[in-house]
Amino acid sequence: MRKIILILFTFALHLQTTFAQQPDPTFHRLLIMNQSDELMIVKIKNSNVWVTPGLYQTHNQTIKEGLDSIASTYGITLTNMELKGVFTLQQKATGVMAIKNYFVTKVDGWGKYYPDILEEVRWLPLKEAYKLLSFPHINLFTKQVMAEPDVLWGGTVLKYKEGKENRGEIIEDFYSLSKK
Repeated sequence: MRKIILILFTFALHLQTTFAQQPDPTFHRLLIMNQSDELMIVKIKNSNVWVTPGLYQTHNQTIKEGLDSIASTYGITLTNMELKGVFTLQQKATGVMAIKNYFVTKVDGWGKYYPDILEEVRWLPLKEAYKLLSFPHINLFTKQVMAEPDVLWGGTVLKYKEGKENRGEIIEDFYSLSKK
């Protein structure tokens, strides 16, 4: 009987480990500015969702390779990219914490093409871009990075929904990780 209990306990522990919720992977967001200080924002196809370009970190590529691959889908070559934010995003529904890295680059132009998953690309002054971005946490992180670009920022935002509305709340004030 002890053997059966031990086997069942071991099996249950294995299942718990196998099916335990894994944290979201790290996400790298690329804030692409043009020479007129306008931010590139993109609309996801068949939706009303506006974001800035980005990608989830994979085991198949380095951060630089991933960011270069994003840029290349827009006909952009990255030459002056800088890390400006290392933020934590907590999902209220699950409690899962994820890292969101924010990189900023300035470009002379772009190839006027974009990935098939997108419907539209716009270059907007920051204030107009903030009004159009769909997720409050992206707005909060982007505003912080762009308000004081000589600082590498940290901080935590809680992401949640009220009805169908996306919400974001700063739960750890933004702080400097380093200054130029």
